Amino acid sequence: MPKVSVIMPSYNKEKYIGKAMESIIRQTYSDWELIIIDDCSSDNSVKVIHSFQDKRIRFYENICNIGIAENRNRGIELANGKYIALLDADDISLPRRLEKEVDYLEQHPEIDVVFGGFNEIDDQDMVRETYFSPLRNPKYIRANLMIMDVIPNSSCMYRKSFINQYKIRYRDGYLGMDDYLFWI
Repeated sequence: MPKVSVIMPSYNKEKYIGKAMESIIRQTYSDWELIIIDDCSSDNSVKVIHSFQDKRIRFYENICNIGIAENRNRGIELANGKYIALLDADDISLPRRLEKEVDYLEQHPEIDVVFGGFNEIDDQDMVRETYFSPLRNPKYIRANLMIMDVIPNSSCMYRKSFINQYKIRYRDGYLGMDDYLFWI
């Protein structure tokens, strides 16, 4: 059983998904599984996914389009890891991401969710803007969540036991704000 399950929903991300997958394969932390769920892509995303040969990659293809919220929920149900990390199919994780997040959660059992900042990059992988959240106090994070989403999905990791204990799942129909509702 891997310690970390990385959930990657995909829909028509042929141009980006290879780099996203490589960013997980190249992690310094190697005890992971990558769960990719394709939501009926009409481009060559599936072909790109199949070009990777790593036993830690688990690929699922939906028979009909169900949307990102349900894809994330399906990923949670399929996850074997103690921790769940999210990575969108058009994002890239830095090489030490999983290592740092696992280390922090292992050293801080009172914390259930960790997240960091991110770089926005252009089509040539050049950094356009850097977003870093200095939020470290759980009470301050909860207060900020009352007015905006402060947790970037592709930089977060959480304990599977926590979301299962409280039956927290993504809900569809919130105009692309399913992740914000999940964090609240």
